[in-house]
Amino acid sequence: MSILRSLSRRLGALLALALLALLVRPAHADTPIALYAAYDGRMNFTGTQVSWRAYANSTRDATAACVVYTPTSTLTANLTIPLGATIVAAHLYWAGSGTGDYNVTLQGTAVSATRRHTSTTVGGGLNYYGAAADVTSIVKAKGSGTYSFSGLSVSNGDPWCGSQAVLGGFSLLVVYSHPLEPERVLNLYEGFRYVQNSTVNVSASNFRWASPAIAVKEKARVGHITWEGDTTLSGGGERLLFEGTELTDSMNPAGNQFNSRSNINGDNNSYGVDFDAYDTTVTIWAGYDAVVDTSYQTGQDLVLLGAEVLLVPTLPVSDMTVALTGPTELQVTVPANYKIVLSNNGPYTAPGPLTATTVLPVGVSYTSASGTNWSCSAGAQTSTGQTVICTYTGAVAPGSSSSELTLTTAVTSTGEKTTKVTVGGADDDKPANNSATHTIVAKAAPPPPSTPAAAYVFTKGVCPIGSAIGAATDSGPCSIYAGPRIAGETPLTSQPIYVTAVDTANRAVAQSKTVATPVTMKFSLSCIEPVANAGVRASYAGTLLPRCTSNGQMPATGSATDWSSDVQVNFPMNVASVPFSFTYDDVGSVQLNLLQGTKTASASFVSRPWKLGFRSIRRESDGVEDPVDHAPTDPGFAMAGEPLSVEIGVLLYGKTEKDANPWAPNFGNEKRNADTTCKLAPTLASVQQNKLDTATTFQPSAGEVRESDITQCGGGSAVMSQAWTEVGITNFIAKLDNYLGVGDIGPTAERTVGRFYPAYYTTNLFGPFACPLDDGNTSTEKKCLFDWNSEAPMPAVYAGQDFRGEVYAQNVDGDPVKNFVGDWYKPVTLTAVAASGGAVLPKNFASATSFAPLKMTDPNTKLVSYGEIAGTLTYALDKPYTAGDARTTIWTAPSLVFLRANSDEVRLTGTGTSARVQIKSMRAPEAVSEGGINVLNGRTRVANALGTDILPTPLAVQVEYWDGSTWRAHPGFVDPTGSAMNSNTASFIDCTYGLASAASRPNNCLDVLAGDGKPVDLTQGKGTLWLKRTGKLTSGRSRDGQVSVQFKLRSWLPSTNGRVTFGRYRSPVIYMREVY
Repeated sequence: MSILRSLSRRLGALLALALLALLVRPAHADTPIALYAAYDGRMNFTGTQVSWRAYANSTRDATAACVVYTPTSTLTANLTIPLGATIVAAHLYWAGSGTGDYNVTLQGTAVSATRRHTSTTVGGGLNYYGAAADVTSIVKAKGSGTYSFSGLSVSNGDPWCGSQAVLGGFSLLVVYSHPLEPERVLNLYEGFRYVQNSTVNVSASNFRWASPAIAVKEKARVGHITWEGDTTLSGGGERLLFEGTELTDSMNPAGNQFNSRSNINGDNNSYGVDFDAYDTTVTIWAGYDAVVDTSYQTGQDLVLLGAEVLLVPTLPVSDMTVALTGPTELQVTVPANYKIVLSNNGPYTAPGPLTATTVLPVGVSYTSASGTNWSCSAGAQTSTGQTVICTYTGAVAPGSSSSELTLTTAVTSTGEKTTKVTVGGADDDKPANNSATHTIVAKAAPPPPSTPAAAYVFTKGVCPIGSAIGAATDSGPCSIYAGPRIAGETPLTSQPIYVTAVDTANRAVAQSKTVATPVTMKFSLSCIEPVANAGVRASYAGTLLPRCTSNGQMPATGSATDWSSDVQVNFPMNVASVPFSFTYDDVGSVQLNLLQGTKTASASFVSRPWKLGFRSIRRESDGVEDPVDHAPTDPGFAMAGEPLSVEIGVLLYGKTEKDANPWAPNFGNEKRNADTTCKLAPTLASVQQNKLDTATTFQPSAGEVRESDITQCGGGSAVMSQAWTEVGITNFIAKLDNYLGVGDIGPTAERTVGRFYPAYYTTNLFGPFACPLDDGNTSTEKKCLFDWNSEAPMPAVYAGQDFRGEVYAQNVDGDPVKNFVGDWYKPVTLTAVAASGGAVLPKNFASATSFAPLKMTDPNTKLVSYGEIAGTLTYALDKPYTAGDARTTIWTAPSLVFLRANSDEVRLTGTGTSARVQIKSMRAPEAVSEGGINVLNGRTRVANALGTDILPTPLAVQVEYWDGSTWRAHPGFVDPTGSAMNSNTASFIDCTYGLASAASRPNNCLDVLAGDGKPVDLTQGKGTLWLKRTGKLTSGRSRDGQVSVQFKLRSWLPSTNGRVTFGRYRSPVIYMREVY
């Protein structure tokens, strides 16, 4: 009976495994049922469930089962946990038809599935999903009571609705321990498996039973969570068997196990959800193996198995594990240690004694053991190895470990060696983790100690045996290493430095001609220039060296801190030179040292900069740093010529200025001259003005970089004061001449700097003539305004006459800039002021036409640059002369007008901040450069005359200016047009008698009045206007009458009215006889 029973159980387990293998169909996403978790102790489980369908399947109304609750709905179900129970774990399961919804809500808390499943096995679009999540914390916080479920989305249309296959619901499983429960193992199996007309078997054996002589029955319990069970399909075949016995109750009759009823919470209407649990028994007898079987069978009804719970009695057990740590290198004749530790995963204390059975491979033999509470005995060597049994007499509590056991072994052969250790001596319900192995390949025995060479040297390359070692200045590979190297180079990019063995004649020698020979050495580094380290440690031969010793001194051979740890230099047989990589993230002249016993060697070389970099560029005035953005529309960085603090450092190999820790920290600490200035001074090799978006013929000025001495050096940088004299954006390019004798560095560092803008403006005004002094009247000097700074008369212009104005953009040093054009040009505001640096006049310039950057062409290259802004101005006086003004009129006296220039600029004030500033020609009373001009009231004076009708009439014409009290001739007048006005421009008004037409005055003159058509020569400001003869009247009588003549020379020289009388006049002489 017992033999048959045991065989039956084992065959059942094998058949179950085979069936599960057949059920795994790679074409579908179904998840086989498998052990998810096991819990030991006085265990039991409870739970509750809720369906998301509103109605059952119906034969009369096929659509009733398609009605589901919405994701915003909230359903509730009661959960009862026994008083005195301790919640061990809680798992929420949910499933639905359609696309997976893996985020729901339990008790108002969002829950996201950590185990997600799908099933497409049915076909025809009938797809389902299942989900599970650990909700232990939620259930522990609430305990027994009513639980709310919400947030579930399921598909209830076709094809599910048409097949009455709509699914949706929750199941909450709670695992708990209770002191009144018996000792049991609870196995939780999970998956998402489509089952129809088939069987799923599950076997369990992870528990321990006593071996009574008489069979006894002990309590067991079985539960399952099944989806899509159907009340309308009750044709039989739906069964849950435990140990061959069908499990039923009043809610789940025989043959109809999956019927949309859940006894876990007594719900007869759990549509599509079956969460059932059954109390049962298991027979324990000395003749039975500790194995139980369940069988899950379905007929016509298609269901989805989601979880199965199996609760089986057990003896108190301990889950023991073992950890084995073996040697990282195994070599014949070298002792090897194996370390063993036992650990207890619970739930019960392993009282001991415990055993660790170690099987050593062939070629590895036991020699000794050590460890607290450990004792060992070894068996004999066999063809399969040697067994060592060690006993631990202490107890191991849950979550604790034994003391460490160390097995010391001897290695006698080469090849792969696998050692295995197994823990025993405890009731263990999880034997899968009771063993550990360690595999390693044993190497041959090390060669016998060699006789060291006479000495060792550092060489540039491989030295053939017997070759002489050359000096550091030699170029051959077998010469003393002399560098240079690049700071920050990695082993992948740098050339190695060779350690070469030499004999007493300083020739390369092999340590051994037949075997590889290890030689133990130490290495160190000394700093020569700079004389001390900056905290950086070099690496050589795979070993980090101590920080370099100062002043090029080799450390004392007995120093325990200045030499590296021991390095095993392995010389291959018949080889004199061994290469090693050297890395050093700093610059300077250094010395690499070697120590072997009492033998020493060294090699000096320079760790040179890879390239220079700009660490910062700041304004000296306030420390604001050059911005990242350099567009013309960005805030200006500095004025042209403004002093900048430029900090230059050395970049390590492959680094950029934006990388972390890219700088060589010892740069700048090289020796200094007696005057304390830096010995090594980077300079700006050149600047490159960025191209402007103006005409292609524009040649931007590169300006000039004005440098001062290095202001600071050390700590990884050199700081210099520099200024760029132009406006715009430029590229600073740095170089370093002959670093420590190994050549120039750069020019490699390039940095875009800007935007630079003008520091201030100067202005100048140019009149068409100087103040008129040459009229022979010395009193005029009192009326003419001077530029007292130059003691010369200012230029002059008549009110309303065009004159030239010029604005010069200057740098800080007072030199004009040439790039103030295109994107770098800013509109300039022009203002009339009373004096250089004086107050603003009430009246501004009347016009400022064509005021723009002035182009200057190089006669050789035909390229142009821009050095000034120029244009045409006019200025109107308050009271100008008007024809017909009374003689008593007070016209505006000569007035001095100066030109002021301003433009708005935005200046960077910090990172991301700026402020509006003005560029001005009036910077302060003591720093003003504003040009001025005399503005005069002028007129064209036409003299009175007597005319005749038979001859042309001459009229005297004269240019005059108002000196403030009288009108004066302007003998130096030159017409700016360079051509004389024609007499035909004369006009005639207010005619009388024989000269008048029937029209109204003033335009009532006959056409007989006209100029003679000849030019009027105004040399020295004076000339004659000739009128044509008028001719007599048609009656033959002479013409008589008067006419006013105006000669409109220029709009800014209005004409007086010259009165001409024809035919009659009164003599200005009154004879005495007429008085009496």
